Amino acid sequence: VQGLGEELMFRDRTFDVVYSSFIFHELPLKVRLKMIKESRRVLKENGFFGMVDSIQLDDNSTLNWALKQFPKDFHEPFFVDYIKHPMESLLK
Repeated sequence: VQGLGEELMFRDRTFDVVYSSFIFHELPLKVRLKMIKESRRVLKENGFFGMVDSIQLDDNSTLNWALKQFPKDFHEPFFVDYIKHPMESLLK
């Protein structure tokens, strides 16, 4: 199925597992928040939400310089916003 992560076509509490791989750093904050909300909506009670993505500022402070340089060297229009908004706080 191909579609928008922020507008899933599935019923509430459909899945035991919802997982993403390297997508959140590609999205503006507004869409990230919508995707999290939709993920929770389709996830069964006591289901598992998993994600893997880029590290963020201060996850490893010795790499902060690289995180700040990355969007300058590569076309990553939402990366600066991504590293400034910790996923942990968005998922709470």
